[in-house]
Amino acid sequence: MPDFRTIRVQALYDGAGRFISPCEIFIRDGKLERIFSPRDDSVDAEAFRREYAPVADQIHEPYGFALPGLVNSHHHSYSALARGMPLLVPPGDLKTILKDLWWKFDSKLDLEDIYVSALVTAVEAIHAGCTLVVDHHSSPFSARGSLRQIENAFEETGIKSVLCLELSDRNGDHVLEQELEESLTFAKAHVNNHNIRAMMGLHAGFTLSDRTLKKIAARKPGDLPIHFHAGEHQLDLDDAKNKGYAGPIQRLSNFGLLNSNSIAAHCIHLSEQDMQVMADYGVKIAHCPESNMNNGVGYPSIQDFSAESVVLGTDGMGSSMLTSARAAFLLSRAARDARDPDMDSAGLVRAMLLDNPSSFLSSLFGRKMGVIKEGEPADFVIFDYRPFTPINQENWFGHVLFGMAQNPRADWVYSNGRAILANGRITSVDEASVLKEAREHAKRIWPKVLKHGGD
Repeated sequence: MPDFRTIRVQALYDGAGRFISPCEIFIRDGKLERIFSPRDDSVDAEAFRREYAPVADQIHEPYGFALPGLVNSHHHSYSALARGMPLLVPPGDLKTILKDLWWKFDSKLDLEDIYVSALVTAVEAIHAGCTLVVDHHSSPFSARGSLRQIENAFEETGIKSVLCLELSDRNGDHVLEQELEESLTFAKAHVNNHNIRAMMGLHAGFTLSDRTLKKIAARKPGDLPIHFHAGEHQLDLDDAKNKGYAGPIQRLSNFGLLNSNSIAAHCIHLSEQDMQVMADYGVKIAHCPESNMNNGVGYPSIQDFSAESVVLGTDGMGSSMLTSARAAFLLSRAARDARDPDMDSAGLVRAMLLDNPSSFLSSLFGRKMGVIKEGEPADFVIFDYRPFTPINQENWFGHVLFGMAQNPRADWVYSNGRAILANGRITSVDEASVLKEAREHAKRIWPKVLKHGGD
């Protein structure tokens, strides 16, 4: 028996330039068949209404604002269980934060912790309107099987993913070999997966020797893109220069590791040669404004990058892409200078939130993604948004930045034809149980990390 559903919302933006307000969405067996304005009285529209009316589940969201499913282009789901963990010492610069917090934390994770972290991250991401997470994982002493655990959690909740495990020399050759084997095995198993892709993850260059980069380049399949941290702190640029390179990006290029689907996270402290190399390859820049502010590492000169190359991530600082977009917009406004006083900050942020992830994922997956498209599986989010000024084709993104982003919690999320959030409730897992389990795991992990910190 076919499953029919009609959803009426106050506004829809399809990710390809089409804005409809108000809008009717017609879904059959998970496929988005048509979107119309209720004022459309064409023969086609009336035929759909007659067909759906007697059998469809009619949903009316008078304050619903529909957007393509959002994408977090740089996340760290493994960090979820560290939220609220007390610190033994006040955090210093980035190297201190890494050494005294994150490298101690990731070293204590087991496979069950990894699964629970990914599960609770997926739940949070769905509530924030995400249908795909690009995750950069780290668990050096539980490397084997770690990506499968994240895959299982994301698949269980219904969101799509691009996964990688970071490689680093900081834990020795034996651990590095396990990380590399896990990365290669997972990548080989997901070459043609419809909902999951793999990348080769690298930590920042200052934890990777030339010998290791040469090994990775020799064993990595040629078309497998890398996902890495670059220029998050001045020490990354200084380290590359001390090794004889113009910068961390140029160094990776020297080993033949870059392609147009590579993601470089942060990109704050880079050389001019780095910038040119990124432009030459079409490397994507994952801008993480909230994390950069939290770590006090500075702000990238976004206007210096190609407008088509910047995507948006959270770097583990929660999962709300609308909150991140608002932060990116405000930082862009604050950073304007004489070089570009008329910079279109809203247009740039709209591109990094919607247009650029769509282009990147369509290339990576080999199919069109990031749009609300008739004839394809439903993939969109509906936020409850109650405006007190008109919404139209010209100002809808202003409503996103200055209205929706203040309280971005979704009512409905469809991913690959499946309603994974319905009326604000996760449909695939018991959310209360997931949150309880996450709290129990956090209670077990924190003492291990804090004890480690006292060694």
